[in-house]
Amino acid sequence: MIAAALERYHARTDPSREMTTDPKAAVEEMSKEAFEFYRCHIAENLDLLEYFEQATPANLSEHARIG
Repeated sequence: MIAAALERYHARTDPSREMTTDPKAAVEEMSKEAFEFYRCHIAENLDLLEYFEQATPANLSEHARIG
């Protein structure tokens, strides 16, 4: 997974963005981009919550007699 992420990082199509050869800076930038993607498509996506509630038995867990 790390190799794929680094390969994608170096295969950018946007020539206006400068690439770094510093591994720490590369990982920091990938982390920032991943967090932005997560916020946009997962954390702040109201449709995803609705899908999750319909696709999983999460709302039934309160009735389960476990532990």
